[in-house]
Amino acid sequence: MNKTNKRKKAKRDDYKDRPIPKLEKDPPALDSFKEVWAKLMTTPIHLDSALSKLNPKKKTILAQVLPRILAQPLSLCEYFGIGVVEGEPWSLSREELQTWRPAILLAERMMASMDKGIPQPKGSEYDFPPDMIAQWKADWGDARVKELCASLVISPPIGLRVSTKTTREKVLGELKKGSDLPVKTTLSTATPFGIRLESYAPIMKTAPFVEGVIEIQDEGSQWMAVFAMDPQRYGEFLSDVPREPAVTTSFPKMPKPVSMIIVDACSGAGGKALALADILDGKGRVYGYDVFESKVAALKKRAKRSQLNNIQSVWVKEGDEEASLTKHMGSADLVLVDAPCSGWGVLKRNPDIKWRTNSADLKRMPELQLRLLSLYSKIVKPNGKLVYGLCTFRKEETEQVVEAFLNRNPGWEKIRGGYYGPGRTDGFFMQGFIRKT
Repeated sequence: MNKTNKRKKAKRDDYKDRPIPKLEKDPPALDSFKEVWAKLMTTPIHLDSALSKLNPKKKTILAQVLPRILAQPLSLCEYFGIGVVEGEPWSLSREELQTWRPAILLAERMMASMDKGIPQPKGSEYDFPPDMIAQWKADWGDARVKELCASLVISPPIGLRVSTKTTREKVLGELKKGSDLPVKTTLSTATPFGIRLESYAPIMKTAPFVEGVIEIQDEGSQWMAVFAMDPQRYGEFLSDVPREPAVTTSFPKMPKPVSMIIVDACSGAGGKALALADILDGKGRVYGYDVFESKVAALKKRAKRSQLNNIQSVWVKEGDEEASLTKHMGSADLVLVDAPCSGWGVLKRNPDIKWRTNSADLKRMPELQLRLLSLYSKIVKPNGKLVYGLCTFRKEETEQVVEAFLNRNPGWEKIRGGYYGPGRTDGFFMQGFIRKT
């Protein structure tokens, strides 16, 4: 039991019916908080989608409050002196969580004190489900768990990827000169194409974004794209454990663009597919495959804004992907399988994930990942490259899937691989392979 519960331990009846203290003026977004909180706990809606449905004023308020409560429920309760029953919130069902009173009390007190700044206590393992912490300790040991807990509650920066048609120094100058961005903006020390914003800013209203010169993309996600292009060269920046990426301002040069066929097997809205198409400088063809039609449509829209004509988005039917791959069998120079995963590497950006994680989802992930990796490996040509990528550091989904793939699929050889982040970036695992036969 943590210090909060030692000092604030209470029987449920001590506060379950206690009315929320009234302020001189109720926070204007408190009712919206209750509605969004209940949806997050009882439906599949994600945090970004839930916030996007609010009017701008309420969205601005909840975007500062809701992620912090999701990320650090118990640390914030201790900070504000709110009593919590031992074991909560992780012992509660999804239905019980939708009316978890400490969350509502936190929202009220944080909204009332926003002019003083949103607090961010030091990360604690009690802010994560016990089963998740137990898995981290089994995989990485106690010392690494402390580092992960500290890293995965920090408010994330915003990463921007700059088009190869210009330079990031030039774009940074344009952003500072022509935009009224209320946050610190610097060159990335994690990726060769990156700019970092200290926190959220209305970047989509800036000229570079409207003109398609920049894309919003986490720096670790950018790194996976450059790693995919050259695992041998960029693999030296990876680690054998999840940790803060090394700081550098001297990046290896990318090879000169050549005509290649690249397949992004699980492209989503296409951040990495767009980066790969941009690196090719209009040469060759990048195919972005996904089972969600809405994401395929989003990739088409983003490619048009970025003026990239060498990218094609393709919808495939889940479970019947092989039918869509026939024309590519044995012909792709590079295949990136950025597979569905537990998402533990992006918890600071999507803290709602840890409130939804269950053992059934975790159990099915490795088999799904192995199926997709084995399936898409078939379209790689001899001496071509295959890259397996995930936004998690769970060994059962990373290293163990890699070994299972090699055991089931002869003719492949590992080249470079490892972990990138979490820290200043989200956390990723990536492994390169080359087809020997």
